[in-house]
Amino acid sequence: MRKPRDGPGSATVARIAETADGSVPCRTERPLLGSSPVTISVAALVVSIASALFAALAARYTARQAHQAKVANAFPAVIDMFREYRGPLSTARSRVFDLIDEAPETAPPLGDLPPDLKQPAIAVCHFLDNLGVLVAEGLMDSEIAARYLGDTAIALWMRLLPYIEAERNRRLASGIPGAADYLRYFEHLVVTLEDINPEHTRLRLKRWHSHRPSPGAGRVN
Repeated sequence: MRKPRDGPGSATVARIAETADGSVPCRTERPLLGSSPVTISVAALVVSIASALFAALAARYTARQAHQAKVANAFPAVIDMFREYRGPLSTARSRVFDLIDEAPETAPPLGDLPPDLKQPAIAVCHFLDNLGVLVAEGLMDSEIAARYLGDTAIALWMRLLPYIEAERNRRLASGIPGAADYLRYFEHLVVTLEDINPEHTRLRLKRWHSHRPSPGAGRVN
């Protein structure tokens, strides 16, 4: 005699297998679908992907926080450099534009310029080279540099380029390490400013127009 089947709500389906010698029938069970090996593998894969995504987001957040901390630490130095550029260095910039030939037939190295030209020229070059380090390392936003320096840094580079190249060649001939990269951050700064186009950044600035009504104009008492 066969045993009646389990009800429809049963978690397993029983099958009665009678042996040839009439021994006690054995009961075999079919596992639930939810616990199948395929389902377990899919669940494990989903967990692994979620863990990897979380780890990537956490690493990105940590890197961003570290970069913001570096920018905050460099901010006082940036302010001091801005003050120097508009203050003591303004005289040196003027002397470079006034006294150094824009297109010399033969440009001497920076270090061989006459003393009255050498000091302001090197001061300007080293200042803008240091500023270029901040821009290259992401410690100063390049668009802020473009707005602040405008076209002046580009003009200074063009005026001093023949003397910078002569200085690089002199150092190369002398076997000085890193001679080819002398003032390379100054060069990087200028190329970055050209890519941004300082004139384009100024077009977004608001301007005062003479036809604007003065404060209180048209007000009825």
